[in-house]
Amino acid sequence: MPQFDLNKLVVLHLYQYSKPRGEQDPLYRVEKTCDAVKLSTCTRIIYILTSDSLVSEEQSAAYKSLTDFLGRQDMYSGGIRFERLDGDKAYEFLLYWMIGGINPKKTLNDPRILGDVRALWTKMTTSPSARAQKLVEIFSVFFKDLFTDSASLHKLLSVNKHLDQATLVETFKTACQNCTWARVNGFLSCLSGFTYQHFLDNTYLEHLEINLRLVKDRILNKVELSPTGAVISFFQPKYEPSEERLKGIEHRLKTVNELIAYLNALKASSVEVKLSAQALIKDSQTSKVDDELVLLDFESSTKDENDDSTINHSLSNTSCQL
Repeated sequence: MPQFDLNKLVVLHLYQYSKPRGEQDPLYRVEKTCDAVKLSTCTRIIYILTSDSLVSEEQSAAYKSLTDFLGRQDMYSGGIRFERLDGDKAYEFLLYWMIGGINPKKTLNDPRILGDVRALWTKMTTSPSARAQKLVEIFSVFFKDLFTDSASLHKLLSVNKHLDQATLVETFKTACQNCTWARVNGFLSCLSGFTYQHFLDNTYLEHLEINLRLVKDRILNKVELSPTGAVISFFQPKYEPSEERLKGIEHRLKTVNELIAYLNALKASSVEVKLSAQALIKDSQTSKVDDELVLLDFESSTKDENDDSTINHSLSNTSCQL
């Protein structure tokens, strides 16, 4: 199955944009030159593009014209808020925005955003224009994944409405981070029907592994492997699978094994970090005990060398120095 490389994702987020008068609109120039999908809601404009669309001389010039305009801070650009996000941060932002997280007046209570974005994308997919069709070709997999993730998280808002607002915000920010991690690293592309509540509960790593092992078992129960691990037959009596299908099954099994190995490596790394932290604490405690013993030895030797009146004076000075 084709995947969109989220490491190349770029999001341009502008709030209260006002185009300059008497000159070409730099934002429109970016939209047309850099293969950007425009999503806008009231005073907020979001452009979705890829880093590959910012490499040519023409594309770089278009993007520079926008940043130059915003940097002028004149009567047109002075009130515009702008941020550029890349890779996983861009995807995480889109998820949180789509579930209503950045609406200051209706935080996590704005279902229209998800519906509006879906309507805009649906309109683009049915447009006959060459530009629209090019964008659909570039972003079809991306928007499929984005709608799956955002809709699944959005459904959980009603389930968790008993939480106070501060806890709700923190919970869903964490969920968007966790979901983004799973999407960027290819886990969600390999699984169907994953329970997104695990992203809220921070139990997703355990359940990702459980789901992956179930997928692996289902594959192994239906295939015959060669000694090298290649899929040589698929036990489906209705028809003989093509070589391409066998290669696809083999690739899926390989991907599942790699993802499981990655999770195991993370667990091992986590254990090492914990053991290292415990060792540091133990060393610190041992060092503290040694220091106390040194202090006691020092006090003891001082006591042997002085009379009672001198002892009190000497220990008082020693304590201050230490």
